[in-house]
Parts: sequence; structure tokens; C-alpha cells
Amino acid sequence: MSELTATWDVSWAVRVVNYHCVASLCFMVWDILVTLDVEVQHVWPKPRQALFKWLYLLIRYGALVLQIFHQFAVPFITEGRATASLCKAWFMYAVITAQAMTSAVELILMTRVYALYNKSRRIALLLFALAMCEIMTLAINSVHTIPNLQASNVEICILAKPPPEIVYYSLTVLLTQSTLLVLTILKHVFVRRMGLGRTPIVSQLTRDGTVVYGIMFVLLLMTAVFCKSDQQITIVMFFWSMSVSSTCGCRLIINMQRLSKYEDARSDTAAQFTSDIELDAYIHSAQETIEFSDCASVTLACEATAPC
Repeated sequence: MSELTATWDVSWAVRVVNYHCVASLCFMVWDILVTLDVEVQHVWPKPRQALFKWLYLLIRYGALVLQIFHQFAVPFITEGRATASLCKAWFMYAVITAQAMTSAVELILMTRVYALYNKSRRIALLLFALAMCEIMTLAINSVHTIPNLQASNVEICILAKPPPEIVYYSLTVLLTQSTLLVLTILKHVFVRRMGLGRTPIVSQLTRDGTVVYGIMFVLLLMTAVFCKSDQQITIVMFFWSMSVSSTCGCRLIINMQRLSKYEDARSDTAAQFTSDIELDAYIHSAQETIEFSDCASVTLACEATAPC
């Protein structure tokens, strides 16, 4: 009876994994379709040397290709035809891909924060240290855990129970996201205290950063719950993290492109896009100029005399 129950549990887990694999792809396709008109209008016309254009295409369509690949790879693995070496290769692939998508979103957020703080070296070093800490934690955990992953069925390794060490990596991601959010909010508060009110650019960055932080927090929380409950279907969080990270990253870029077009239409200051986002804030002759290359360029009246 126990053997029959174990067989039923494995069959149920395989179905759940396959359902989530398909559902995450459907979600990504839906998001691509609903934002396609905006993408054609704001992203495609960008010059070839624009960094964020290629980053957008990578996290949008590169992730789509990988999700389509999963529709063939996952059934193959869950049919019991995977070898031990193939299983280890799968987990290495999942780790690298998930980190690449997370890093892409964090790169967008870090670039915006770096721009908000006028290309401060201290901010750059802080963000670089956080990124390296996150990657190193993942690498160390992977080296120690992937060779020892145990599956309920050796031929269905995708159902391997998650190692508890994954919680340490989740904490480093949460630390990075929290730091980015706090830095953005601090700049938002500072701008408002300077008497500039709800500056469109800073307000947009704060709103986007808060939403992305909330989404990433939910993903990390759900992953931690799966790990804590020793679930065999934790791999479903990998599929969803790819789709959600792709959506977040692309919408971050699209929102700034929209803001740029809006500012270009309502002011005489041209919004110029290049491969980098750039902000230079300074006070001169009772005026503050905030420039965003690859985001926006806006001239704001300011009575303050101290530099931002």
C-alpha cells in the first residue's frame, strides 16, 4: 500500500510540475501580447548601440525561448529517461538561468539608483558588492548541494527536494532588493523636501521599485515555504520566477521609455536615449537639471542652493 501511495504521489507531482511549466509559458506569452504595441513604439526604434534595448530583447525573447525549451525538456526528464549526469546538468542550468534573470532585473534597478545618486562611486561600490555577494552565495550553495540532491525517484530528478541552504541565497537577494528600494525611497523623500513636489522621474522610479520589491518578496517567500515544507514540486518556482522576472524587467524599461516620451511632449527639453541611463543633478542659478540618458531629460525649477 505504501508503495502504491508513493507511486501516486510521484505521478501527482509530475502532473503539477508539467501544469506549472505550461502555465508559466502562457503567462509570459500573454504579457508579450498585451505590451507588444508599446514595445514596438518605444523599444524597437532604439539605436543598435542602446544597451537597454538589447537587455529588453534578451529578458523578453531569450526567456521565451527557454520557456518553450522547458515544454520539451521537462516531459523528457519526468518520463524517467534522464541519467544522473543529465540531472546534475539540469540543476546547474536552472541555477544559472534563474540567477541570470534575477541579475538582469537587478541591473536595471541598480542602474536607475546609480543614476539617481549622480554616478556616486560609493553607491556603485555598494551595489557591486551586493551583486557579488549574491552570486558568490549562489555559487557556494550550488557546489555543495547539487551533487548531493536526492530525488524521490532517481529517474525523476526534477522532483528533488530543495536543500535548506537555498534560504541563505534568498536572504542575499532580499538584502539586495531591500537596499535598492531604500536608496530609491531616500532620494524620493529628499527631492520632496527640496520643494520639487512629485517629480515624475523620481516618483516613477520609486513606484516601480516598490512594485518589483513586492513581487520579488512574494517569490522568495513562496520559495522559502516550499523549502520549509520539504516539497518535491519546488521546481515550479523556477518556471514562475523566469516569467515574472521577464515581465518585471521589461515593464521597468517600458515605463521609463513612456515617461521619456511624455516629458519630451510636455517640455522643450529633448528626451534623448542612448545605451546608458544617466542622471546629473546640480543647482545653478536657482535651477536643477535632472538628465536621464536612455530614460529622460527634465528641467525642474528649484529654489535650493545645495547640490543633490
